[in-house]
Amino acid sequence: MGNFYIVCSLGEIDFHDEKIFVISSQTPLAKTILGKKKGDIFEMNNQKFTIEEVI
Repeated sequence: MGNFYIVCSLGEIDFHDEKIFVISSQTPLAKTILGKKKGDIFEMNNQKFTIEEVI
């Protein structure tokens, strides 16, 4: 799915040739993943995703 940073919403940015998604804590995705830890699974749009890392 990608790397996400939850701060003020900036959208998709490129950083050292890597796509980063900077999203607001008010977005549905942020509300879904906030509080999750490595290995947790969440569902979004009928797809399941696993949290690979939390920094």
